Parts: sequence; C-alpha cells; structure tokens
Amino acid sequence: MNPELEKYKAEVAARLGSLSPYLAHYALGDFSKEIQVPDIEDEFTELTVALNLMVDDIQEMIGEREESIEKLTKTELALRHSEDLLRNRLEMIQLMFEISNKFLTLSLDNLDGEINITLARIAKFVGAKRSSLFLLSDDQTTITNTHEWCADAGDSQIEYLQELPFETFGYYAQLLNKHETIAIATFEDLPLEAKGERQWAEEHGFRSLLFVPLLSLGKLIGAIGFYGEVGDHIDWPQLFVQLLRVIGDIFANTFNRKKTEEILASRMEEMGRFNRMAVGREHQMIKLKQQVNQLSQELGKDLPFDLKFINDGNE
Repeated sequence: MNPELEKYKAEVAARLGSLSPYLAHYALGDFSKEIQVPDIEDEFTELTVALNLMVDDIQEMIGEREESIEKLTKTELALRHSEDLLRNRLEMIQLMFEISNKFLTLSLDNLDGEINITLARIAKFVGAKRSSLFLLSDDQTTITNTHEWCADAGDSQIEYLQELPFETFGYYAQLLNKHETIAIATFEDLPLEAKGERQWAEEHGFRSLLFVPLLSLGKLIGAIGFYGEVGDHIDWPQLFVQLLRVIGDIFANTFNRKKTEEILASRMEEMGRFNRMAVGREHQMIKLKQQVNQLSQELGKDLPFDLKFINDGNE
C-alpha cells in the first residue's frame, strides 16, 4: 500500500469530516451557516467554494419563495377584506331597501312600533349600543326624544330627554341647523369649539356618535342619533351615512303623511259637526214654518210658506 496515497486519503477524509456539521445543518434546512474556505487552493477549496455558492443560491431561492408567499398572503387577505367590505355594503343596501319598502306601505297605526324596530335593526347592523329619534317642536325651540332602542335597558335616556331647549344640544344643534350630518368616531374628532361636548365626554366617557338631520320641505324637524359603547371606537362608513340620510327622508315623509292625515281627519270632524248643526237648524226652521202656516190657516189667511217638498219627500 502506497503511504503517500493513504496519507492523501486521510487528509481528504479529515477535511470532508470538517464539513459534516455544515452538511447536517443543510440537511435540516438551515442554510444560515457558511463554510469556512481554506487558505490552501486545491480541489477541496473549490468544493468548499462551490458548496457556499450553492447555499447562497438556495438562500436566495428561499428568500424569493418567502417573498412570493408573503405577497400571495397579502393578496389573499386583501381579497378577503374586499369581499367582506362588498358583502357588508350589499347587506347595508339591502337593509335600507327593506326599511324603505316597509315605510312606503306602512299603516300609520303601526308607525311607533315600526320606528322602534327600525332603530334597533340599524343600530345592531352598525354596532351601535343605543339609537334615538328626536323631533323638534313646530317653533324649533324645544326637542324631544320620541323613540329609542338600547342594547342595555339601563342605558336608556328617553325619560330625561323631553322638551329640552334645542340650544341644549350646543355645537351639535348648530350643525343640525345647517342640515349637516354629525359623525364623531373619536374624541379627537370633536373640534375645540365644541366645549360643552368635550367637557361632557371627559366627565362621563366618550361615545362614538352619529346624528342625521330629518328635513321636511327644507326645514329641520328632528334627527336620528346612534351611539357606541363608552370607550368604543366606531368608524361610521360613508355609505352607511348616505343611506341613513335616505332613511331620514323616509321618516320625515312619513311624519308629514301622518300630520296631513291628522289634519284631514280633524277637518272631516269639523265638517261633520257643521253638517249636523246645519241639518238640525234646517229641521228647526221647517217646524217653525209649519207652525206659522198652521196659525195662518186658523186665521183664514193664505199660507206664507210652501212646504209641499216635505209631503213629496214622504210619498
């Protein structure tokens, strides 16, 4: 056996053995360790360099793969978000259509109950914890909470919001008088001029809120209000606000229809009373004329009143 050859084989085996820890990591998928390149330039050095280059290529491929997977994941999440957003918008539009159709054919005898149901449906859909309907007095000096829905009965405020001076609403009243929608998502959304509202929020806790004005023939007649839980943050979707204004118009038109029907019923009652009075007076006049005719007949005079129509009517 050639001693020189055996020595060379032993050196190669030893040098390959030094690669074992690296190869073990590579076999487990860990390509973070780079093989130390020997100072001696020989076939083993070329092998080491080649292995390092191969590992670099693998790491680059892994990086590209991870980047592709990340992009695909983000794309998938974006698609899911878009689908959820689209589904939410479709559900929102469907809800508003259902409410609109309901009020178009609604019997006014069921108006109060249907308003309460509608406030509950809209509030639950958007995640509000309370919803209210406010109506202004005819002279717009006072405002009253006429209808309300609360997720928690203990959160009810309707008992305390009766015939309040409209100016009590402060900054919100100013905006409603301008026929503007009020959408407050965070405390920071309250401008500095809303001093009363900011002070109230600091003392009692901030609520996200939304007020939509009710308009009739260009005149403010009230508002619909929605409120979040204390400390919660509700971003009121723009589409929701727009659709809610449509619901506000439907409410206003319904109130106008109710008022018109009440006025019509009142006029009909007045006409009925007048008719009954007129008929009663006519009967009295006929009796008086009959008495006069009878006295004239007894005195041998001509009858002053022609009452043949009475007999004709009895034939």
